[in-house]
Amino acid sequence: MCNSKVRGFCLRDRRWRFFNVDLIHDIEWNEEPFNNLVLPEGYKDLILAFVESQLKQNERFEDVINGKGTSLHHLPLYI
Repeated sequence: MCNSKVRGFCLRDRRWRFFNVDLIHDIEWNEEPFNNLVLPEGYKDLILAFVESQLKQNERFEDVINGKGTSLHHLPLYI
């Protein structure tokens, strides 16, 4: 009664494909890439502080620039 495949975007092929539901699983995050990232001193701490501050906010994160990405009804009206 139910379809065993769902439609999704394949990042590897950059095309829409059908995926077998049985093969879908949660993402297994790998912390190693960030630990191995080479940046000037203090940059990693700055990135982590920024992410932590965004996670602590009650509002939904939209962008670094406040209000960017919101719809037009958020803009002030000038007559």
